[in-house]
Amino acid sequence: FKNARHLLDVEPVIQEALKACAFCDGDQPLNTFAFVDSQSEPGVQVSDALVGLLGKFLSYVARTSPMQLKADRQALTQGQKRTLAKLNAILDRSDAETSALLHHVMSVRTMRAKEFFLTGV
Repeated sequence: FKNARHLLDVEPVIQEALKACAFCDGDQPLNTFAFVDSQSEPGVQVSDALVGLLGKFLSYVARTSPMQLKADRQALTQGQKRTLAKLNAILDRSDAETSALLHHVMSVRTMRAKEFFLTGV
């Protein structure tokens, strides 16, 4: 995203790896990212929390049998179902903004399990 500003949590290993990369738009060098302390940057804090939540959720649906997913989904409270619907809406809005924001590397089974658990369908 050459026109965006990317704020990344301070990670020395990542900083070193990115120093070796030259990001350009044609002949024009791009400087689109900066490293910030996540403790002082609310956007990075929210991003870290959301990515952590999604990671746990996707690990759960990947390792759980379809029968158990169905039972777990049916056992959710109405409040939990509303929360899942809100998470799904965030993901849908992100995908509508640009599909490049959501890059999936998972099996078809896990994709279907994710969709079932989020939507109930």
